[in-house]
Amino acid sequence: MILFTPATECPGERWQPSVEVDGAGRPLSWHLIVEESDLDRLVDVSVLATWQGLGLGIHVYIDGTAYSFVDIRPKEEQIRRGEIPEITIAGPGEYHGTFRWEDLRDLILTEHDLLTR
Repeated sequence: MILFTPATECPGERWQPSVEVDGAGRPLSWHLIVEESDLDRLVDVSVLATWQGLGLGIHVYIDGTAYSFVDIRPKEEQIRRGEIPEITIAGPGEYHGTFRWEDLRDLILTEHDLLTR
């Protein structure tokens, strides 16, 4: 099993850096290979929030910034016209946003246990 974390600092001694780096040459993420039998707990965590009335599914959080999938329905025309710079069109029906953590509201964290013991 491969564990992954987006971080610029190494999270522990056995973690390996990604090949992708930031402008200062620091890795953007780290991974660790472990045996499932060595894990005490493994969960899939999802975080939902709102930003200015839009629903978000947070994909990654790094240094105070949430990178999210966005439900654009309430402000679709404004977003399509490019009037909300925090949101970009990633593809047909797919919208991404970059938001400051402190601007998010209505946070809901859900954990789903992935170990079946």
